[in-house]
Amino acid sequence: MKFSALFPALCITTALTACQSAPFSSPLSASSLNSATNGANPALLRSASVQNTSPSRQTYRLQSQTRVLQEPINQPLRALPGQLVFRGMRVFQPGEILIGRSSEGQAFLRRVLSRPEHNEQSGQTVVQTANASLADAFQELDLSGVNNPEMVKPIELDRRTFQLGFVTVESALRAQPDLSDVQIRLENGKALFVRLAPELKLTWDITSRVTLSTLNQATPTAPWATQQVPAAVAPQTGLLLKPIGSVNFKTFLIVTAIGPIPLTIFIKPGAALEWGHQGTGSVELGGQVNGRLKVAVEMKAQNLSQSPDFKSAFDYDYGGLIKDPKLEFTGRVLSRLHLPRLRVESEIAAMIGPYVEASSYLDGDLVSKVTVVGSQKRITGKAEVHLGLALRAGLSKSDLFGDSIPEIHKTLFDRRVKQLYKKDLNYTLP
Repeated sequence: MKFSALFPALCITTALTACQSAPFSSPLSASSLNSATNGANPALLRSASVQNTSPSRQTYRLQSQTRVLQEPINQPLRALPGQLVFRGMRVFQPGEILIGRSSEGQAFLRRVLSRPEHNEQSGQTVVQTANASLADAFQELDLSGVNNPEMVKPIELDRRTFQLGFVTVESALRAQPDLSDVQIRLENGKALFVRLAPELKLTWDITSRVTLSTLNQATPTAPWATQQVPAAVAPQTGLLLKPIGSVNFKTFLIVTAIGPIPLTIFIKPGAALEWGHQGTGSVELGGQVNGRLKVAVEMKAQNLSQSPDFKSAFDYDYGGLIKDPKLEFTGRVLSRLHLPRLRVESEIAAMIGPYVEASSYLDGDLVSKVTVVGSQKRITGKAEVHLGLALRAGLSKSDLFGDSIPEIHKTLFDRRVKQLYKKDLNYTLP
């Protein structure tokens, strides 16, 4: 984060609010959405459709052959590919649909293929199964809100030191997820609607350091593989902004349910840095970023064999406090720091569900000169920083809407949204 951290710190002095495309219930038309996201005006729209206006509902009607195995006494010990393993003697009929979560935590939605096989020696019963669909298990679904929202605990990453290319970063993260805005509807056993709208309240402490001992920009060896970003070029200098490093932190697993349907949420935080410089010197900067982010994704298909319609909305506010930077650098630096980068993935009854990937980033451009006068060092130059937002969402290969549905990956937004800092530098180091 080294030099790039300098820019975040300098930048995060105001709060931002942004909003984009809208869900199915939104009053915004398709044309208004396109103008909001693709027009020349970088202003963002706030959309009420990103808010959860639907009360919690738990209405469903099972198919006659469906058995919900929620009670611990009924749960299988484990769910394996093509098999469910139970303790003791169990009896199921071929064609029955079983849904639930095993004692080991694996979600399942399976069709029984044959009569169970009981092993007297192990005391276990093995059931041969195949994957099933929501339409196999339910006639109707109208579910909203996870079963135990109070059980969703804060995500915490203790202060740690890591490298983004040649930049050393120290950071700590705290995020409070809100998963109350999840909806699943199935009408007439065939029309499926899914809404995933996670909200995260974030606090991220940052300290970064970098020492640049070479005049020219280093060639990166660890590109950010999540998304290819075109290299930016600084006017007049031809200085390139290239990916130099990325890091993924631990994955946080949230095991819950929506009605009788097991739901698993994976939250994967990370960071990435793009960089370019000409010059030598060192920078150290620290501060705190905090804010709120919510992204809503909706998918709807009239039949479980057709590609779903896709709509989205988002809203966020960010702010921060930055300590005075320690700067001894002569030259120019371009920096784009993606921090935090968050990916929220879902599994619905063991089938891959929608995902959301959000990255706030800070674009920095610094020109600085160190002049030594006697025993003092004089810093002159200028610094400019912009806050940007990149959002992607979609559905990876999944049987949720049918086994022949192609993957969906969409960039919802990727743009600078506000200038946060612009200042001439002219001061003496102590």
